[in-house]
Amino acid sequence: MQTAIDTPIEVFMAYAGSSPQRWQEALKLEVTHATFGVGKIVEVDEFLWVEFAGGSKHFDLPSLSNARFFTDMRLPEHLETPALLKRRRGLNKDRLGGLRLEYGATVGDTAEDAASLFPILLKVNAGTRLDDTEVEWLEARSQFATLALLFQKLYKKDGAARDALAAGSYWRRAGEDVKALAYLKPLRFSVASDEAARLTMRASGHLAAGALAWSEKCATASLKLEETAEAHNLLGNVYTAQGNLDQANEQFAAAQALIAPDPPITV
Repeated sequence: MQTAIDTPIEVFMAYAGSSPQRWQEALKLEVTHATFGVGKIVEVDEFLWVEFAGGSKHFDLPSLSNARFFTDMRLPEHLETPALLKRRRGLNKDRLGGLRLEYGATVGDTAEDAASLFPILLKVNAGTRLDDTEVEWLEARSQFATLALLFQKLYKKDGAARDALAAGSYWRRAGEDVKALAYLKPLRFSVASDEAARLTMRASGHLAAGALAWSEKCATASLKLEETAEAHNLLGNVYTAQGNLDQANEQFAAAQALIAPDPPITV
């Protein structure tokens, strides 16, 4: 069974040239388009026909070489001559360096890490959702800024509140509370639980920054939308920092009641 690897699309351009037979070998290969994302080549005649999630598109073959549109394709290993393999590695190394800088990746110096990181960053660059294994790989290496930037892209594309909240959470895990606060500030969610989660995350960020009044305001607003142990605990921490211990204990008790409510009395 042939395996496929991500490669700059110009490598395939150099291989196929003007040969119709070689262009036919591109059938069923995946390409990444800057606007439409990842698609599969379904037909090659005078045009290249690509099936994307949003429907089929066709392009003239020379447009493949325009890096503003097409960036990468899944190229079967058996197509690569030693010369193309060397060229691909050089191009990939340069491309990886640029992607690492753009998406805040701090790993990739070793060949092993680079081999895993490069296809992940290509997906991030295309705004494509990662699978669980790829997310876990980045998390295990504390690449939280990369994940934050990915989920910002996903929210911009799909508008799902969970993606925006994930972006804020990853900024906080990256130690970037200011970025998390700035990103979440202008957002508003129509679902009460999502908006409560946004306010709670902002309350946590303000507390970490020492802005107690803002933290209190956000946590209180969150509790008006949905009562959660996290918001009560945050408010308790704010009151503790302000020296209002009675109010703090009330909030901690409310949080504990939500976490472990009293069991029903049986007789």
